[in-house]
Amino acid sequence: MSKELRLYKKYASFVKLFLLIGGICPITRELNVIYRYIPIWAIFSCFIELCAVGNSSLQNVENIPLLTASLILIGTILNVITKTSCFFIHRKKLQQVNDILNSILEEILNEIYIKSIILFYLQKFYRLIYVQTVLMFVTTIIYSMKPMIIKLFHDANITNVQYPLPLFGTFPWKINSMLIWQLHYFFDVNILWFIFSVSVSVDAFFGFCMFRICVILRFLSFEFRSSIDDKNKRNKEKSYQQIFRECVEKHVLLLKCRNIIQEVYGPIILLVTITNALSMCSIIFQLFQVNGINIYKIGTFMIYLMLKLIQTFLYSWPGDVIFTESEFLRRNVYCSCWYDKNTSFAKYFLLVLAQRPIVLKACSLVQVTMDLLAKIMNTTISYYFLLETMNDDK
Repeated sequence: MSKELRLYKKYASFVKLFLLIGGICPITRELNVIYRYIPIWAIFSCFIELCAVGNSSLQNVENIPLLTASLILIGTILNVITKTSCFFIHRKKLQQVNDILNSILEEILNEIYIKSIILFYLQKFYRLIYVQTVLMFVTTIIYSMKPMIIKLFHDANITNVQYPLPLFGTFPWKINSMLIWQLHYFFDVNILWFIFSVSVSVDAFFGFCMFRICVILRFLSFEFRSSIDDKNKRNKEKSYQQIFRECVEKHVLLLKCRNIIQEVYGPIILLVTITNALSMCSIIFQLFQVNGINIYKIGTFMIYLMLKLIQTFLYSWPGDVIFTESEFLRRNVYCSCWYDKNTSFAKYFLLVLAQRPIVLKACSLVQVTMDLLAKIMNTTISYYFLLETMNDDK
C-alpha cells in the first residue's frame, strides 16, 4: 500500500470516528435505536443552554464585554443545533453522497500510475481538520476543567453559589446546593462535548466530501485528455467512446453530489458565515479589554480566534479548490486534440466544454470561495469598530 493511500485510509477513518462519537454518522447504515436519539438529545440540551445564555445576555445588555461573551456562546450553540438538525434530517441523502463518492474513489484508486497526481490535496485537507480538532479539544478541556480547578483550590467552606460553571447562563432557579451545581456542571460538560464532537465531525465530513470531489475531477481531467491518446494503454482495452461515456457518467454523479451537499450544508455555511464574523469581532474586542498581562485569558482568546479562522477557511477554501479543478478540467478538454478526430467525437467534447464550472453555493445566496473568507474578515473588522464605538459611548 502506497504512502498516499495509507494517509487517505487514515483520513477516512478519522472522519468516520468523529461522526460516530458525535452521534450523527450518515455512513453506517445499521444504527442502534438508542444511537439514533443522540441528535435529538443534543438539539434539546443545546436549546436549553441557548435559552439560559440568551436570558443572561438580556439581563446584561448594557454590559458590552459580557454581551460580547454571550454572543460568542450563542453563535457556537446555534451552529451545533443547525449542524445536528441538518445531518439528522438529511441522513439518507448524506449516505447517498458518501456511497457515490466511495464507489468512484475505489475504482479510481486502482489506477496506480496516477495516485500521486490525483491525491495532490490530501495532506492539506487532512492537516487542516487535524489542527482544528486539536484546537477544539484544547478549548473544550480548558472550559471543562476551569470550574473543577477553582473548586479544588478554594476553601471547602466557600458557598456553592460561588462555584463557576463551564458555560454561563441564567436559569429560572437558583444554584444553592452542591447537588444542583453538580447537575449543572455535568449538563454543561455534555454541551461542551456536543460542541466539540459535532463541530469537528460536520466540518471534517464537509472537507472529506470536497476532497473526494476534487480527486475525481483531477482524475476526469486526466481521463478526458488520455481518451483520445492512441498510445494510451487503456485505449487498447476500451474504446475512446466507452472511456468518454464513463467520464461523463462520473461527472453527472459529481453534479448530483454537489446539489445534495448544497442542500445540506447551505444553512450551515450561511450560519457559520454570520456567527464566525460576530464571534471573531467579539474575541478581538475582549482581547483588547484584558487589563495587564493575563496569560490564561489571552491564551484562551487566541486559541479560540485561531479556531474560528480555521473553521472559516475550511468552509471557504474547498469550494475554491473545486471551482479551480473544474475549470482545469474544461481547459484540459479544450487543449486536447479532440479536433483531429471525427465530427461525432468532437461533438462529445463540445458538450463537456459547454458545462459550467462546479460552484458551491450556500442557500443560493453566498458562493463558497476564498472571496467568502475576505468578506467575513471585512465584516469582522467592521463589527469590531462598531463595538468599540458603543463601548466608548457607555
